[in-house]
Amino acid sequence: MFSWLLLGCNSYELTISPKRVPDTYSNTINLEFSGASSGFSGTGATLQIGGHDLLLRPVHDKLSVEIPKLAVGSYPISIDGEFSAAVLEVYSAEMIVEFIDVGQGDAILIITPKGMSVLIDAGPPESGDAVLRRLEAHHIDQLDLLILSHTDADHLGGIPEIMVGLDGVAGSGDDISFKQVLHDGWLDFRTTAIARRVNALLKDGAITSTFADPRGLDVSLQILASGGATVDQVASNEALSHANARSIVGLLCLESFCGLLGGDITGGGMGTPDIETAISQRLQPLAWVKVPHHGSRSSSNRSLVNATKPRLAVFSLGDDNPFCHPTPEVVERWAETALLLSTGAGQSGRGSCAASEWPANSGQSCGTIVLRKGAAPQASVSCGDQVLSF
Repeated sequence: MFSWLLLGCNSYELTISPKRVPDTYSNTINLEFSGASSGFSGTGATLQIGGHDLLLRPVHDKLSVEIPKLAVGSYPISIDGEFSAAVLEVYSAEMIVEFIDVGQGDAILIITPKGMSVLIDAGPPESGDAVLRRLEAHHIDQLDLLILSHTDADHLGGIPEIMVGLDGVAGSGDDISFKQVLHDGWLDFRTTAIARRVNALLKDGAITSTFADPRGLDVSLQILASGGATVDQVASNEALSHANARSIVGLLCLESFCGLLGGDITGGGMGTPDIETAISQRLQPLAWVKVPHHGSRSSSNRSLVNATKPRLAVFSLGDDNPFCHPTPEVVERWAETALLLSTGAGQSGRGSCAASEWPANSGQSCGTIVLRKGAAPQASVSCGDQVLSF
């Protein structure tokens, strides 16, 4: 979009970029003035948009301005009170987090307001098709970021299927590629068949996760733990030798709407290394939590539950899984503040595990659970045909 405007004794051509922005957060736009022989620096000038007066600032030889969050609509732009034909379009957008039903495992798809895509894990072997169907539904053939939370098969197993696409043929048009890959640093050392296969497939271009935030996303994704270490402590020998304790833990935020993605991180239960307590020291109450390790008693310790106090807690697990997930004490802890939803049913009591006792207002066997957060104060989450606000 460009236009002419008169500033002082000169007329200038105004170009803005981007021309369209989402309504879910504040946005930075760049401005370029041209067309007058004397030039116009723009420094100290004021931009008017949507009732706001905003000071232009030079950034890397360009003029930029931070536009506050605006409602959907078309907004004319003025500079120092002079109208131009330049218009900023604000469109309706949302962040989507899908907890994909892969049985006993984890696979989480994140779509940002600007359409960027992040996949965290891909479920156990033979679950790749379920993940691919969700990618197809969002017309995704290249992921901006793949995060492998850790190296267990119920998180890594679907990766080979995803990479070759729905037709199962490598090198064909429906293959899925990744711009960036983060893992816990242990793919080179795991000797399981699936870890070795995934490592070979990802060898080119894979990078080890660090505590630096993933690059280029339009939402905040802060890495709190990886490889047994946290942002505040180095990994102990005990944590280094425990696959679940090495899980990547991320804090995902759309402005102040935040949720915890904990992989299978451990909290000291069943003799595991306690990583959760160290993470908890950096957490405040959150909107939602993906319950670590499918509701195992190895995780979800009191420190983590008390620190996060989520309104929504999501369990990703399989029906009558052999690990007796979720355990009663973990369900009880999260239910203190949260609505509980689960992809599967948990335990029926027909096998060696006691039947799962879910709170009356919880939702089980939801299948894929979809969380949506746009510009409105409330978010929505779906469980089967039900859509709930929270």
